[in-house]
Amino acid sequence: MSGAHIVIGHDRAGWLPLLRGDAPAQRSRAEALETANRLYQILQRDPGQFEALVASHSEHPDRAQAGDFGSWSTRRASGYPREIEVLRQLQVGAIPPPMDSPLGIEILRRTADHPRRQYAMTGVWLRFDPSKEAGPSAQATVFSQAKELAAGVAGDPLRFAALQRDVCCTFAPQWEEGQGSPSLTAALDPLAIGQVAPEPVQTEYNYVILQRTEPRTPLVREARFELPAHAPDVVAQLSDMQAEKALAELRRANEKAQQALGLDDALTRALSDRHAVSGPFDDEAPPEKRRASIADWLLDTERLLGAERYARYRAILENQITEYLLGSTRPSSGVRPPG
Repeated sequence: MSGAHIVIGHDRAGWLPLLRGDAPAQRSRAEALETANRLYQILQRDPGQFEALVASHSEHPDRAQAGDFGSWSTRRASGYPREIEVLRQLQVGAIPPPMDSPLGIEILRRTADHPRRQYAMTGVWLRFDPSKEAGPSAQATVFSQAKELAAGVAGDPLRFAALQRDVCCTFAPQWEEGQGSPSLTAALDPLAIGQVAPEPVQTEYNYVILQRTEPRTPLVREARFELPAHAPDVVAQLSDMQAEKALAELRRANEKAQQALGLDDALTRALSDRHAVSGPFDDEAPPEKRRASIADWLLDTERLLGAERYARYRAILENQITEYLLGSTRPSSGVRPPG
C-alpha cells in the first residue's frame, strides 16, 4: 500500500529535525495538534486540498514529492509501522484523523499504489554539526568544502572515484521511489547512470557529492512471525553479547549441566573452572577474534566432557541462549540484545 502525509513538527518530535538537518520546531505538541486538527477539518470538507496543504504546511522533506512516503507491505519491516497499520484499514483516498508519531503530528492519506522506480548511488559524504556556528565541522564550513570538492571533480567519474578513495566512502545506498531521501532522489532524477552531480546535495546532517549508479536487484526481506526451527548459533550469539551477560548465561548453563549430566567431582570442578574464565569473551577484542576464541572454548569443553556428554551440554547451552533471546533469563531492567 502507498501513502502520503502532512507532518507538523513540535519540540518533542526528535526525528523530524534529523531528517531536515536543522533545529527542532519551536512549537509545542499541543500547538502542532491544534494546527493538524484545523487542517483536518479543511480536508473533511474538501479532500482535494491535500496536496496544496502538503505544500503549504508539511515540514517533512518529502513535501517536495507531495508528501509521498512510498509503498509498503504489512509483511515487511519498515520505519513506518504505525502509519502502515492505519493505512491498512483505509480505502484509497481516505484521510483519517491526525495521529501522533516520532516525526510529529501526521495527517495521512492512503494513495493508489503504482509501479515505482529504483534509485542507487554512491557518494562522498561530508558531515556537519548543526550545533557549531564556526570551525571545521560547522555547516557553512562543510558546505564550502563540499562545493570546492565538487568543483574539483567537475562531474568527471574518474576524478570522483579518486576523491572517494582520498576522502570517503564505500556506502552505496539503494531505495525505491518515495522511500529514500527526497533531496537525493531529486538530485538523481536528471542524471544518467554513471553521471556525477555538479553540486553537493544536503541530506540530514550531510553534504553529499553523488554519482548515480545502476540499481541492483532489490533484496526483499520478508518479516518472519515464528521462531526458526533450528537451534540458535551459539558462537554468534555469545560473541554479540556483552561479556558480562555471556558469562552469566554460561554460568546458568553450567548449573543445569551439572544437575543433568551426573558428573563426578573432578569433572564438576573442571567444568566450573572453564565457566569462570572470561578471556574468550573480552569486550575489547575484535568480533572475528571473539568468535574464534569462543569456538575454541567450546571445542575444549567438548574435549573435557567427551562427545556424548558434550552433545547433552550443547543442547542445554542452546536452550539457555534461546531463553535469553526470549527475555526469560534477563532482569526486567536489562537491555534487549540485538536480533
